[in-house]
This record gives sequence, structure tokens and C-alpha cells, in this order.
Amino acid sequence: MIDLYLYNNGGLADLMLSRLLYRKILERGDVSLQIGLCAQDQGLFQDLETLGVQLHLSPYPRLDQGASIDLAYLCPRDALPLSVNLADYEDTHAFQFEFQLEVFRRRMEENNLPLEIPFDENKIPLLDFGAVVPSQRLKELCASGEPGVYLELRRSRDWRCRFYFDLERLAQIFPEIHFYCTQAPRLHFENLIDVSDLGPLQLSKLSDRCDLLLGRTFDPFVLSMTEANRFKPKALCGYDARSIPRFYEYPGNPCEFLGNMDELVDFLQSAFPVFSEGSELNSR
Repeated sequence: MIDLYLYNNGGLADLMLSRLLYRKILERGDVSLQIGLCAQDQGLFQDLETLGVQLHLSPYPRLDQGASIDLAYLCPRDALPLSVNLADYEDTHAFQFEFQLEVFRRRMEENNLPLEIPFDENKIPLLDFGAVVPSQRLKELCASGEPGVYLELRRSRDWRCRFYFDLERLAQIFPEIHFYCTQAPRLHFENLIDVSDLGPLQLSKLSDRCDLLLGRTFDPFVLSMTEANRFKPKALCGYDARSIPRFYEYPGNPCEFLGNMDELVDFLQSAFPVFSEGSELNSR
């Protein structure tokens, strides 16, 4: 049995890819796994404790760019500390599961450990947090049954995170669609619903109930990259699809890159043709 202490000092997207890696390692059955985390991220990994994982929590927060202190300091004396941050190597910094496995392979190789996880391009995992008890607020949000769009409005430090969502335009063109806004909208429309009070796990579960997913950058949009959402229409906004490398590719990934609000409106109209303004409303 190999005893490993793994940690990731990166931002939320990096952290979530690490979660996928940890699940793959645990499937082997020959590794004792300990994980270093910032305390605020405990809930995103707590289910792994039922699989025998031991979590070590730092009181120092994770900032937008990553952990505020190197989480290696939490490593127990009898374990081997290994960073699995995608940015640890110059050629593995993109958000792809293949690169996450490559970082882990190199760490094992550097320590002369015979442990490797094969990459299967036809079986790319997505997030699955298991059973999560919905809060009363989440139950109320999911009770309407109306068409819903998960709208990730929070900004990150990513230099590409510049897209401006014209919420007034969206609310007026699609009055029958609920837009669940992860940041409080400044305008008041009945179909712009503030869900900024929900924590990460509850937001992820809310995205599972939505019909379509919109974001600006992979971080924090990554919370909606779940198994339940694998083939749902989704888009990242503010990108020129001709020049930007794709985020987290997998077979059948429907994610589109949209450069401006006109493209976004067209995208929504194609997904919800009967709910755009001026259309005859049909029952779902």
C-alpha cells in the first residue's frame, strides 16, 4: 500500500480537476490517500472521506488565484507530499484531464513509484459529488419547473474574464426563462433570480436542475461540469472560437464559445425557440 499526501495550491478549476484525479487513484485500491485543502473547500471533498481519504485542512483561505500558503506544510511525517497543480509544469497548464494524469505520472516517476493511471480519451470523467442534501432554499428554487439557465456571473483573475452579460436584454427577450444568477443582479426582473447565497455544492446541484449553462471562464464555471450536465447545451462567453484552445474536452462535449451578446442571444433562441419574445408559448 502506497501512502500519498496530495495537494493542489491552484484555484477552483485546478482543484476540481484534482478531485477527478483523486477518484481515479482511489479506484485502484492500492493507495492510502491523504489530501491537503484550504478549510473553505472541505465540503467539496467531504464525500471522499467515506472512501477512506483523510483530509488535512489549512486555516488559511484559498484566494481566487489559489491557496494563500503552500499546502505542503500539512503533510504528515509518514506520507509523501506531492503537488498535482497543472501549473507545476510548463506543458501541462491547460484544463484537460489528460494533463492532470500527466502531472501525477511525472510526480510518481520523480519518486520512483510504480503507479500510473492510464488515459482513456473515450472515458473522460466529470464531477460527481454524490448525494448532497439540498437546502430549503435549493428545494424552493427547483420547485418551479420553469425552464432554467445557470448563469455564472462571478469574475475570476483570468485575463479573458471580460465579457459583459446584458442582463436587461436577456430578461426582456426571454421573459419565460429563469436565469439563476450566481452574483446578485443589479437590475430587478422577475426572471433574474439571485442565487449568490448558495454555497459551491448547492450551486453545483442547482446547475444539475437547469436546462442550459452559461459562464465566462472555466473557473468558477467548473462547478457546473458535472455528470448530470455532460451533454446539456452550455457556452463560455467572451471568446473567439477560432483562436482559443478549448476547455476540458471530452467526446460529445456540446460547449460553445460565444464572442458577444448577439451570439449569446442567437444561442439561447436556438435552445429555447418557443420562449423567446414574440413566440407562441407552448407547454413543455
